[in-house]
Amino acid sequence: MSLYFAFIYGLLVIEMGIFSIMILPMPNFLMGSKKHFIRAVNFVIQGNDTLKMVSKCVIIFITIFFLDCVNKLNKLQMAIQVFSTSKISMGYNTPMNQNINNNNNNNMAGLVDGMSNEYMNLSKNELYKNKFYSQRNLYLTGFTLFLSLAILRISSIIMDLLNVKDNLNKHLMVKDSIINKENLQKTQLENNEKVKSDIAEMDKLIKELKERGIST
Repeated sequence: MSLYFAFIYGLLVIEMGIFSIMILPMPNFLMGSKKHFIRAVNFVIQGNDTLKMVSKCVIIFITIFFLDCVNKLNKLQMAIQVFSTSKISMGYNTPMNQNINNNNNNNMAGLVDGMSNEYMNLSKNELYKNKFYSQRNLYLTGFTLFLSLAILRISSIIMDLLNVKDNLNKHLMVKDSIINKENLQKTQLENNEKVKSDIAEMDKLIKELKERGIST
């Protein structure tokens, strides 16, 4: 594996870890750490202009390699088809086989025109080996590109949900504080009414005591 594909493989492993942390459920005592981690990832991706530019360049870099792998795989498939056609054309010299050979030769000419010279002199085993490597690199770059785009989208969705949840929690806290103040005011009013009634009873008792004193 070349250096740049080793870099893409390392990036794929990191993206798999980030994606797993984002979507897997966590226990309650780890939810705070998960929120901080998602906010940090979102800041790296979208918060800083320099890091945002770097992430875009990495995605473009992976896309170029993905398209290059698709192109190489098509060329190798054409080379394998030419190799198979050339093997089939080697047979008995009968009129039917001559017609088949003529058709195969015409097809081979069309395929060779679309091929590069780098695959013309390779053996069958080398062709299939290169095809395997191209398929491996295609899957590697494809999954890395898919996870990059998925993380970009999912991180923005989760950040929107976290912001909505934070706003909802703030609204509930304000509502609870208002309710607590209203309950406190009601309690104070009830206490004031009770104190007033106690004062009225005391005044009435004092008045009765004074009347008894005067009468005696």
